[in-house]
Amino acid sequence: MIALSGGGDSMALARLAKPWADASGVALRAIIIDHGLAPHSADHAEFAATAARHMGLDAKIIGWRGEKPETGVQAAARQARHALIADAARDFKASIILTGHTLDDQAETVWMRAARGGHWRALAGMTRRGPHPLWPQGRELEIVRPLLDSRRDALRACLQEGEISWIEDPANENARFERIRIRGALARLETAGIAPERLALLADSARRLADREDAGAAAILTEAEFRPEGWARIPLAVLRDAPAPLAGRALQGLIAAVSGQAHPPARDRADQAAEALTGGEAASLTLGGALLWLDGGALHATRDSGAVLGRSDKSALPPLPLTLDNPADWDGRYQITAREAGLTAAPLGRNASALPAAARNRLSGLPERARATLPVLMRGAHIAAAPLLDYNAGLAGLDYLAPARLAHMRLGAKTAGPGGEGRSGAPHSDSEIRGERRSLKPGLGP
Repeated sequence: MIALSGGGDSMALARLAKPWADASGVALRAIIIDHGLAPHSADHAEFAATAARHMGLDAKIIGWRGEKPETGVQAAARQARHALIADAARDFKASIILTGHTLDDQAETVWMRAARGGHWRALAGMTRRGPHPLWPQGRELEIVRPLLDSRRDALRACLQEGEISWIEDPANENARFERIRIRGALARLETAGIAPERLALLADSARRLADREDAGAAAILTEAEFRPEGWARIPLAVLRDAPAPLAGRALQGLIAAVSGQAHPPARDRADQAAEALTGGEAASLTLGGALLWLDGGALHATRDSGAVLGRSDKSALPPLPLTLDNPADWDGRYQITAREAGLTAAPLGRNASALPAAARNRLSGLPERARATLPVLMRGAHIAAAPLLDYNAGLAGLDYLAPARLAHMRLGAKTAGPGGEGRSGAPHSDSEIRGERRSLKPGLGP
């Protein structure tokens, strides 16, 4: 599936990808998101859809509905776009999303992240092939950026050669936006002899280092035990003996896996937590929606009950109504499929006394700190099932998502999406789309 905006980059991607898809026998569709933020957004979306159909692509327009924020509009629009594209990919049964990000986009991303400071991994920029940025909506979806080695001007020359029009977004001239200011600064730097290719090469170098770090952290996490009841443990010695950067990255993954949160904790916070826990400065702490504690020579981790239950007996996590046989994501940690109608997913909280004796006995075998955040199924105000405690387990199917979360962060074994690994044959680069790097238009490559 192609994320098509009607701009020059995505239109060039559509032009290049369609012949590749035809030759490869791959079904290719275009999805256009109408954010509804500009006066002519609907017209622009229709232009993009019409252009895609003229190229022989199926195309669909999806609108961003509901109220729009008064501040942080670009960030909110980006989040909404990612969510809508993920939903569309699942509807289309697509597992690969092609985007038109270019070398210029990469240079801008690296510059912006460098200006903000933070961990060196930020300099790795965008990956040529990587996980969808949203969790859990984007799990088992991949983003492929075949044009990440291509310059914007070369792509527009490609469109002109094919007599294909595109839209210039007026927002690209609005200096209120950080990326547009960075774009102007990079243009001046290029005039002075500092080409964007240099920043892209920096991103490539940082990406190679990040991949090596991830491989080391993944090796550490093979020593961890992830329990379907929502908690994990790893021998403390494994973290203590690891190089500090690998221990920090592994802890970041551990926290994300047990917390189910959309974003892992900031890397510097994870590094500090790893140092405190392995150095004896802390016996327990909360971070990133997870609770961590030391016991019996191991580091334990589970969902932070305070984040789920709130400060009173009322859950801070809204009850999730379930639709019969329709899988639903709950707290980013479980996928729950109801086998009967009228059920709602909620945390157990302080309602253990309402469970039958056999379920309470099983509950007592779990770490005390992991009990309150167990998912249960409610029918009205009563607990109808606690599948993880073998109480009416047939009422729902539960999948624990911690392994998938690690795979999504490239810190665990890869999980195959619909159709299995390598299912789409998606291209890694524009050269794979074209077959021969410079056969279509000189200058598309680096």
